[in-house]
Amino acid sequence: MGVDPRLALVLAIYGAAVSTILATVQIARWVQDVRREHRRLRVFLEYHGWEGQASIVIVNSGHRPVTITEGGLSLIFRGADGTVGGDLVPRNALFAVEKEPFPATLKDGDTLEIPLSEFVGRSVWPHMRVNLAVFDSEGNSYTRYEARLYDSKWGSYGMMKIGKIPTQEDVFGQRR
Repeated sequence: MGVDPRLALVLAIYGAAVSTILATVQIARWVQDVRREHRRLRVFLEYHGWEGQASIVIVNSGHRPVTITEGGLSLIFRGADGTVGGDLVPRNALFAVEKEPFPATLKDGDTLEIPLSEFVGRSVWPHMRVNLAVFDSEGNSYTRYEARLYDSKWGSYGMMKIGKIPTQEDVFGQRR
């Protein structure tokens, strides 16, 4: 007494379909877990239009806490001979806060806003061309940023166009 070949074919197709669906579900769960493990920070260079204040805004858009250990900024200038260079802003002149802002732990969805000093804010506005870097405790560096303008009078954000690289005379005035 043997098994009907049609029944064997139906069982084989059913088994293949069930195993394919289960494998797809497992792969989808694995991809979701990998994405959750990935640390994601969004960095903004924000200028408050009415106050004339610039700040660095760091947002944890991932699913895991991230500890920010360091941040730095260098201003980009075009020299008289046309070469592009940068001036690293020293730590004591970078932030307009009395207490050191780092290290700071950001949970899922948390935001850290660090106001920049008045000198740096004037140097950054209006071209918003800087080299900006934020580092976390795992050694990852975040160098991509978005420039945005905050209108505190009306409470709205606007994206800014990043302008041409300025000369030192554009920012600091004519040399005497």
